[in-house]
Amino acid sequence: MIEKNIPLPPARKPVFPAREMEVGDSYFIPVAGKVWLSPRSASIRSTASQWSKKLNRAFVVRHVEGGIRVWRTA
Repeated sequence: MIEKNIPLPPARKPVFPAREMEVGDSYFIPVAGKVWLSPRSASIRSTASQWSKKLNRAFVVRHVEGGIRVWRTA
């Protein structure tokens, strides 16, 4: 069924603040349960890799207590 005049939802704000990060900056992403089993873990690593290539910067992703932390290293 085709519907008309349905407003487009606003764009999501990026979760990964890669453009704003300086070397030495990090941010924490809380994850409930076992972090290393979380699908978010693989997604965050993939996102960090994509931004690394796109911006020619280096990011490190590590599991920490309660979630995942991402550092900009170069």
